[in-house]
Amino acid sequence: MNRYLPSIGEPKPTVTSLAPRLEKINERLGLGKKEVEAVYQYTDPITQKPDMIVFRCRTAEGKTFRQCRPENGGFVMQAPPKPWPIYNRARIRLADTVVIVEGEKAVHCLHEYGIIATTSPGGAGKAPYADWTLLSGKNLILWPDQDEAGHNHMRQVEEILQGLTPAPRISILDPAELDLAEKEDVVDYVRVLETVRTERVKIQQALYDALSKAKPRGICTALAEQYEAEINGTRRAVAWPWVLIGGPTKALLPGAITILCGGPGASKSLLLLEAATFWHREGIPIALYELEDSREYHLRRMIAQQSKQQGMTDPDWTAANPEETRHILAEYEPLAESMARCIEVCPETMPTLAQIAEWVRQKAKAGCRIIAIDPVTAAEHTTSKQWEEDNTFLQQVKRAATEYDCSIILVTHPIKDYDCPDMNKLAGSAAFARFAQTILWLEIHDKKVHEVKTACGTIETEHNRTLHILKARNGKGQGMRLAYSLDPQSITFREHGVIVKG
Repeated sequence: MNRYLPSIGEPKPTVTSLAPRLEKINERLGLGKKEVEAVYQYTDPITQKPDMIVFRCRTAEGKTFRQCRPENGGFVMQAPPKPWPIYNRARIRLADTVVIVEGEKAVHCLHEYGIIATTSPGGAGKAPYADWTLLSGKNLILWPDQDEAGHNHMRQVEEILQGLTPAPRISILDPAELDLAEKEDVVDYVRVLETVRTERVKIQQALYDALSKAKPRGICTALAEQYEAEINGTRRAVAWPWVLIGGPTKALLPGAITILCGGPGASKSLLLLEAATFWHREGIPIALYELEDSREYHLRRMIAQQSKQQGMTDPDWTAANPEETRHILAEYEPLAESMARCIEVCPETMPTLAQIAEWVRQKAKAGCRIIAIDPVTAAEHTTSKQWEEDNTFLQQVKRAATEYDCSIILVTHPIKDYDCPDMNKLAGSAAFARFAQTILWLEIHDKKVHEVKTACGTIETEHNRTLHILKARNGKGQGMRLAYSLDPQSITFREHGVIVKG
């Protein structure tokens, strides 16, 4: 038998009664006895007394849970101090293999068929509140609920378990392999088995067959998966329309954050828009949150870039050139229509950082590979502790990028009255520089002549923009300066090469 599977025939647990005390606890809950669906006792394996009790209740609004703890010979309707105990300690203490599920009901469902299981109190998101040390050195199988919260919960549990000493041997079961639908869990799976099988032994064997599908997880499992994804081409940095940005930075690897900074007039928004249109035409799912100006404003600029006619942004030019305007619009209207669906514009009130972080998560969950906010510094702060809000925001978008394998681009600007490239002079808190893998600074200047290295050799070239790679954690380009020119007629960028002298 697979060493990750428990043996058949373990004793079936029961939920014991608290006798007359339970009547008093029910009264304190403010619910009738019929509305208390189940009572789960977290019993100390040494004292054999409950140190935490969880009530599963049914109300008009749905299910709810209440917790209480013993105190001075009675019970207090509060949870015990953290860390909270995990469920079923008496049995899991002696077990070699334990299945970790979400919820006491799921634990009992598996126990009906002799499978030792446990859970932490409070459901999804509460894993850090529990004491998991009893599972050190054991064979553990994680069975998440089939929804986003359930998968996130088990990822959190796994991270905690990986830090135990001695290290447990962890496997995780993908509920999709069991054909579980959205929001279904262990209980749903067992109930289906019970409808098609009548013999207990056959149901047990079906559960062991399901658990055998669990894949081993180690601290380096994610690393191995990353390497394999790079080998088969599913994990790669998305290319920019300009070769020298992507190669030295690998800025658009999955999970990475890029900061694009520039002073007034540097045209960083035009650079982003040209890149975004390129990615969109390449079939890469993108999402842009434009916090300044209307959707039409940005679409006009996009059409001007694609048609190489800056006049498409100028009402006087379009009025003076009606036929050419109509001709260009007819050619690029299908592209504008599809790009419009990728652009979110600021509502009547400026969104907060928390709202933008949630927008990023939703777009990432929907499958967007590149998500950009322009400019992120326009977002509203809701407290006087702006540094804390910035830090929380960066952590949230970083988590979304990592979880959904997308790349985030945040457009920002320097602190007031500062225009020299310096990653420590970004507007906002130090969190922007700390959490970003790549920091690009677009500098505007009068025409300069520099020696630049190109694919054809080193030449002298004239340019009016310099892109400074201030940080390139995923690449080797940190410190490089790239020569660019913004063409005023097409409002597009031309890449000249790497500045090697001057």
